[in-house]
Amino acid sequence: MKKEKLGKIFAAVQTPGRYTGSEYNAYKYKNERFRFLLCYPDDYKIGMSSLGYHTVGKIVSSHIDFAVERCFAPAPDMEKIMREEKISLFSLESKTPADKFDLLGFSVHHELSFTNMLNMLDLAGLHPMRAQRSHKDPPVIAGGPATVNPALLGEFADLMVVGEGEGIIPGLLDRFTSSGSKEEFLASAAELEGVFVSGKSSSVRITPYLKFDDSYVPCGQPVPCVSIPHDRINIEISRGCRGSCRFCQASVIYAPYRQKTPERILDIASASVASTGCDEIALTSLSATDHENIIEIMDDMHYAFRDLGVSVVMPSLRPEDFSGKFASGLSRIRRGGLTFAPETPSQRLKKIINKNIDNEKILEAARQASLRGWRKMKLYFMIGLPSETMEDIEEIGRFISRIKSETEMKNITVSLSAFNPQPHTPLQWVIPGDPEVLAEKERRIKKIVRGTVKGIDIQSHIISSILCRGDSGLGNVVYEAFREGARFDQWGEHFDYSAWERAFNKDGKDIMEYYFRDFSRLKELPWDSVETVAGKDYLEKSYRIVLKLIGERTGV
Repeated sequence: MKKEKLGKIFAAVQTPGRYTGSEYNAYKYKNERFRFLLCYPDDYKIGMSSLGYHTVGKIVSSHIDFAVERCFAPAPDMEKIMREEKISLFSLESKTPADKFDLLGFSVHHELSFTNMLNMLDLAGLHPMRAQRSHKDPPVIAGGPATVNPALLGEFADLMVVGEGEGIIPGLLDRFTSSGSKEEFLASAAELEGVFVSGKSSSVRITPYLKFDDSYVPCGQPVPCVSIPHDRINIEISRGCRGSCRFCQASVIYAPYRQKTPERILDIASASVASTGCDEIALTSLSATDHENIIEIMDDMHYAFRDLGVSVVMPSLRPEDFSGKFASGLSRIRRGGLTFAPETPSQRLKKIINKNIDNEKILEAARQASLRGWRKMKLYFMIGLPSETMEDIEEIGRFISRIKSETEMKNITVSLSAFNPQPHTPLQWVIPGDPEVLAEKERRIKKIVRGTVKGIDIQSHIISSILCRGDSGLGNVVYEAFREGARFDQWGEHFDYSAWERAFNKDGKDIMEYYFRDFSRLKELPWDSVETVAGKDYLEKSYRIVLKLIGERTGV
């Protein structure tokens, strides 16, 4: 594509830096045999904040036979120009059309990005539906958390990397280099553990990457040339979770719990600071303070980077972290907002979802944090939990009032989410809450909580709940939603519920019938083809505990 034409296009769109490439540390082509286009079905700013996306880039670029380039979902203004000017989806690094690459890989983190994935394939001149593509088209690979239900995603992707990519992707690339055709590659890939080939595989097992301390780390990742939400170095210090909340998919699919050594973490931090110039390091995990050497890690970071003006943040904290030895170390962390996710203050509901965070510990944490300089607090609550009542909702207001009256933490933000039953969790069989009731609960919370309350997009929740447990029969619905204009469904300003209504109607399906679908009556679930470390028997046992707890209250 001519630079002059691109220049005119970039001048006509918002934030053109999302498409220009040429960032510091951008990937370089070195005459490798094959080219891999790493696609992220969301905005550049979101993709460039994703550690998983950069990790895959590191894995592919480390393969001797592969060069990697990047591509992100074009914003609506850019898509409009691309379609008007008949410009194909292109890579950031070399501006090569997407369909000229040997492999296309999508990092799919959420089901609401499915329509973006289809749009990117369409812009690349490839049919969004797998069955409609030919043997001459490059194989389309999907990875990321959304692949743990391959039934629906398999309608669009040729194959899926299910689970942790570090132990799967190198072998998958090897199979491609030794295959003479697309069909031969897919047949060969189907033999690999952790790979699900659409139309060929019947089952796949999630295999944890046990060499976690030696895993691929993107120390020299591309440095964004526009502002992004997490413009910092992200270091995954542990994987998995020691907790077992019954609504949490991540604690199941990333089991067992593993952690990096303090020495390895410091090496990664040092290399990353030197190669990117970032002035902030985030110690990330499902619960960073569960790391058995967290105090040593914090000390290492403090003394290594304090004179360089590099701060350390820890996005995930527990209330008990503000007591004992760890409390003094928190004073070395940059003080932003204090964030906890109690989900509910109701002790009865805590037992049902197995969320072991005591209300009194949260109160004590707020007291201790305010003494150490914290002034802002954010609390995440989940509504629509199994057997939840309006009395449970009222308890949220009383809990917030206690924090304000008993601590110095006056600036409190409440963020609400709606319970969404996820595959591979003990609550995967539960019917989600009635949207009208959810809306009423949200209105009640906003009335009784004095302060900022971030609410729920109920219609977006409906579509997300349907798609995350979707089967192959919904493939055409997603395709029709894309054709009806659905894009960036995770973004409130772009989400168009009417596009989804038209798509369901065209396919002769009822949205609410799918939303209220009773999975407890199904012997086989759409995602049963995926076996987790915990296994379905464990999930069923935990679900029976939930039913017993609910029955004790309702008399069922």
